This record gives sequence, C-alpha cells and structure tokens, in this order.
Amino acid sequence: MKTRTLLGALVLQSMLLSLPVLAQTDSSSGSTMDPNGSSLNSSTSTSTAPPAAPAPTAGTPPPPDSTTMAGTPAVPPAGMPIAPPPADEPKVEHTRMQGISLQGGAGVEGYTSTFAPRLAVGPTWQALVGFRFTRAFGLELGYNGATTHVKTGGVAGPNLTRNGVHAVATFGLSETLVQPYVLAGVGIDWYSAAQGADVYGFFSDRTYNIPVGAGLRLHIPDSPLFVDLRGTYSFLFNERFAGRYGQVNATNSDNFNGGRWAATANIGVTL
Repeated sequence: MKTRTLLGALVLQSMLLSLPVLAQTDSSSGSTMDPNGSSLNSSTSTSTAPPAAPAPTAGTPPPPDSTTMAGTPAVPPAGMPIAPPPADEPKVEHTRMQGISLQGGAGVEGYTSTFAPRLAVGPTWQALVGFRFTRAFGLELGYNGATTHVKTGGVAGPNLTRNGVHAVATFGLSETLVQPYVLAGVGIDWYSAAQGADVYGFFSDRTYNIPVGAGLRLHIPDSPLFVDLRGTYSFLFNERFAGRYGQVNATNSDNFNGGRWAATANIGVTL
C-alpha cells in the first residue's frame, strides 16, 4: 500500500515538472492551447498596403504643370518643337535712287597746259537731266556754261564765254545712300570771244571734248533729294577757238593746246 502511494507521488511530481517545459515550447511556436487542447495561432493578421505607383520610365516626359504664375508663359515639354518668333516686317525704302532726275549747280573751271597761262579760272554753271535705269547705272544729258577772261599781264583782258552740251554715262560704285561714281561721254562747246580777244589769239568758234570724271552722290534718307559733288576733266579736240598768239584770224592751234577741268556742286531731285 505504501509502495503504490509512493509511486503515485513520483508520477505526479514528474508531471508537474514537465508542465513549464511544455508551456515554453508552445509559446515559442506562437500557438496556445485552448481549453479543449487545440492550439490557437497567436499571430495577428496585418492589412495589405496598396501597390506603389510605377516609377516613370526613361524618356517619358513628366506631365505639364498646370499651376503657372500669372503672366508667366508655360514652358513647353521637352521634345516639343518651338515655333520661331515672327519675322520683322521689311522696312519700306522711301529714298529714290532710280528714275528720272533733275539737278543744277555751279562751280569753278580752268584750263591746263598752254591754255593755263592765258586763260583765268572762272565760274561755271550747269543743268542736268538724268535717267537712272538702276541704282548704279544711268545716262545724263546736260547743259554747261562758263566764262573766263584772257590774261594780259596782270590786267583782266577780254572775256571768253563758253556754252556747251554733253551726254555721259554714269556708273555707281555702290548702291548705298553715299554713292561714289565715275562718268564718261562726249560733248560740244561753242566759244564766244569778246571784242579784242582776237589780238590774244582767241576767237568765236566750236570745239569738241570728251569729258571723264568722278563724283559722289549724297542721297537724303526718306527723300527724293540728293547732293551731287563731281570733278571732271575734258579732253579738247579741234580747238579752233584758240589760234596763234598775236595772229588775228589764225585758225591753227600750234601755240595753244591742253584740256579743261571743272569742280561743281549740284542739288537734285529724283522724280
């Protein structure tokens, strides 16, 4: 009897000692025992987070920002073509450099070579009609006159008056408002000698010339007006107005030869 009692006590004691071990094992596995002996899962369920937005791929432009400041133009997305700015309207040119022109002016005129010691420098005047076919090329018809006097040893001698016409072609070296140009052509002159000029070898007669020269036109902006400055040299031919010095009614020019120069300033208008 005592032996059974002793065995029963040992069995109960061993059961009590094994209970903590079983409890620790159940807690480590995350399950608990219900009163009926079944294990319960102690882990709690968690809510599933919504999926993240996909990252933008390379080369895809971000959406345009609709919030722009007032008065600030929106920047176009990358890759979108930008329209070029509007071109400036062409400026209307009101300066006339082509067409029919009228001009007149005056200057001084003299002679060269053997004429120079006998004829004084005197005034000259002219009136011209021009036909400008382009801004550079044109033709010109003109009248020109001059007066001089014969040199007689320090005392003014008889007058010699000239009237002539010419036709020249003009060639502009540029098409700018300040335009240099050259000219060349042909001309005819009529000389009228005052009484007593024949004593010094000058007579009333006709002569021919080839004028050449250069000039500068100054076109006034936005205006048909222009200023013409020119210098010319005329090669004289058949100088029958000048005979042998001291020989009345002489018709040869053995003692007189040379050319004529002139410097003039004109103002004109292009129609």
